[in-house]
Amino acid sequence: MGVRQTNGSMIYRPRLDDSLNAEAALRLLCAPMGFGKTVLVREWLRRRNQPDEVVASVRVRTGNGDAASFWVSVIEALTDAGLSMPALSHGRSWQSLAERMLTTSTSPLVLWIDNFENVSAGSIDQILIDLLRDTPALQLVVCLRDRRHFREHLLTDLDSTTLTAQDLRFTAAETAQLLHAAGLDLDDTAINSIYRASGGWPAPTRRFALTLINHEDGADIAAIGDQVASQWLHHDVLPEDDRPELLEFALLTAMPAEFSVDLAVALSDDPAAAAHLRALVDSGILFPAEDAGTSVYRWPSAARRALGSALRERHPERIPVLHQRLARWYVKNDRPADALHHARHATDTSLIVEVIEAAWRPLILSHYREVHEALVSIPLEAFANNVRATAIRDIVLEGPDERILNAAARLPNAADSIRLAETMRVRDVLDTAHAVMIAMRRRGQFEQASTQARRLLASAAIAREKHPDQVADLVPSIQLVAAQTLLLAGDLAGSLQPLHRAYDWSADSPLDYIEPDAAASLAFSHAIDGRTDIAEKWLERYAARPDTSTWLEPSIRGKADVARLLLSLDRLDLDAAHDHARTDPLDDRLGIQEWWAFRIFAHSRHALHAGTAPDALDLLDRGRALFSRWMGHSAAAGPLLAAAEADLLLALGRGNHATRIFEGPHGNHPLLQVGRARLALLTGDNVTAIRLATDPAWQRSTTTRHRHEMLLVHAVAAHRERDLPSAISALQHAVGSTRATGALRPFTTVHRGELRALADHVPAAAAILDAPVLANSRDLFPREIRLVVLTKREQKVLEKIATGLSIHQVATALHVSYSTVRTQQRSLYRKLQAESQSDAIARAQQSGLLSPEMHRV
Repeated sequence: MGVRQTNGSMIYRPRLDDSLNAEAALRLLCAPMGFGKTVLVREWLRRRNQPDEVVASVRVRTGNGDAASFWVSVIEALTDAGLSMPALSHGRSWQSLAERMLTTSTSPLVLWIDNFENVSAGSIDQILIDLLRDTPALQLVVCLRDRRHFREHLLTDLDSTTLTAQDLRFTAAETAQLLHAAGLDLDDTAINSIYRASGGWPAPTRRFALTLINHEDGADIAAIGDQVASQWLHHDVLPEDDRPELLEFALLTAMPAEFSVDLAVALSDDPAAAAHLRALVDSGILFPAEDAGTSVYRWPSAARRALGSALRERHPERIPVLHQRLARWYVKNDRPADALHHARHATDTSLIVEVIEAAWRPLILSHYREVHEALVSIPLEAFANNVRATAIRDIVLEGPDERILNAAARLPNAADSIRLAETMRVRDVLDTAHAVMIAMRRRGQFEQASTQARRLLASAAIAREKHPDQVADLVPSIQLVAAQTLLLAGDLAGSLQPLHRAYDWSADSPLDYIEPDAAASLAFSHAIDGRTDIAEKWLERYAARPDTSTWLEPSIRGKADVARLLLSLDRLDLDAAHDHARTDPLDDRLGIQEWWAFRIFAHSRHALHAGTAPDALDLLDRGRALFSRWMGHSAAAGPLLAAAEADLLLALGRGNHATRIFEGPHGNHPLLQVGRARLALLTGDNVTAIRLATDPAWQRSTTTRHRHEMLLVHAVAAHRERDLPSAISALQHAVGSTRATGALRPFTTVHRGELRALADHVPAAAAILDAPVLANSRDLFPREIRLVVLTKREQKVLEKIATGLSIHQVATALHVSYSTVRTQQRSLYRKLQAESQSDAIARAQQSGLLSPEMHRV
């Protein structure tokens, strides 16, 4: 900061000149002392410079506001301006003489009256207004500090212009102009800081400039602002000896960043709060601003800091109570972040819990860090008897497992939940169950969470019908989160109806993420199912919505990205698929973590086309290690990734490795049935492939995607078995599925040479196979796979020698003869095409006949 010059701080404000230049009989300037009314009018009149115009100015001094003194001052001003006294003035009143002089002037006349607030006679403003109506050549300019005079009802049918304190405040540009005129070389950051600190009040802005002139470079602008604001407030605006009640009111209302009349009353607990506020507004100290149809008031930042400092000095014992009042008012008025802020400053643990419990959803969505910090500061015991608060804490921080399980045990059962949905307690019950469901899901307890989700969906639907006024805003969130819980638990079909409800009812919720999240989730669900056509429509609806402002946005966008990747693959738009696959499938940001398995599933399918199956297998292993908490019982992740892994292994020709997946914990899950049938087809076991493909129970429960792929497996297997009618029927149904969904990818999952022979009987299939996008895509799986099939005894011998045992030691361990083990060893070598024990072990490991941990020591 450098001082260039110090020769004055007057600035020209064209916008105010424009207002004063407007044609009007009366110009009122109403603002407190220090807002520059007198200087503004004087400079305006000087610039006005109309030679034939007479200007008379009157300053009403304190104590000279009675009628006689006022009219004498007007006569003196008119005489000084060159007007003559009337010839017949003897015996006339001062008022009559003044009126005569004003109405008989032969030149246009401007009468400027300054400090009109000092006029004590009650009717003078009415008399002046009447004169204006009757005297076209007369114009009146009045400066006053309040609107006790010239009230609006007196100005009916009179052309008038009024400049208030709000008009006279400096704009940001005028603040910069003033500071530069004062000789201060400040950058934009410093100027904006001064503008925010002063609030545009002219007097403190000028004092700010004068104070800065006397400081060296590097002066603390904030500290100077606080000093100037404190002096101006206490000495000029709110002197304690004149209006102590207004100063007390100002101290209290400076606590919140902004306040309304309602908040001022609640904060001060003073029935006269509204009157105090009106006095401050009328004095031009505070200015109303509209916020959602309500008038709100804000102290300039420097004034607010100065008042806050004074409050801490005068009434430190009241500050916690004031924070408590603010917290409760903000909770009541749907301002949860402000409520939490003041509850924490009140250092009231129970109030913090109360605020978080009352508004946990918007707080966690938009103010997660603040909630986390607040909960960390509260001892676990504070949540002991509060089910909802326990669940909320578990969502954010996690606690001992038994806490959330005990909390869940205290929830109503299914029958009680439905009964309570018809009572007036329903909102509290639903909100608590909602939080518990999320907490269990976040822990990976999908069986309990999905049970809770189904119970919650049933009771929420009843509650919305019985008590819409209580729960309508809550139900869309419940529908969405419960549906997503079911989806993560593998219940794809069960998630669809509540997702549709969440979307349809989203307008009832104050949370702006419900609609786009429901749309993205529906696109995601239908893309997982293989309904490419429906998923695309939901993606269009999602894209039509702006991004949300919560930390959930990456999760919402991530589900849409998975849907886009799957759609691109299904349509064999591999360039688009490559672009969509650039996202990180191991993204572990909060909110997006839970969907990791679906992201890896989609990337694994892309890897089959890109020829990067080994990389995808590594990705699977890393994902399982990173997100192990969501791999538990009833999670969709386990079978979904097992199916993806089996496909990757089959694409690499590693049939024995795939067999281990099918013999593992998820082997009989419906998601793996296509893979099992595919392995049978690739190894020539057509009968097993047909049996798995025609399983009616599986067909009823599976996805459109798997049903589509299985039709083609069935077609090829039946054709091999010379069952031409079944083969043709299956291929026709596959063609119909492609026409309905637009999915071409299933035709790359079987050998197209065999399909081509069969397509001679199904012309529509031939047309699909001839499509350029399909013709240019490679088959994803080999035509056949060789399996190494061992007997149980051979497998045991293999596992023993893999640990380093000799043949004699193996015979002893298995309680058989040496020659028996040697025979089984030779059979092993033949099947593995190995020539030595080490070669056999290496080939067995390569073929997947040994578990990864069974390495020779």
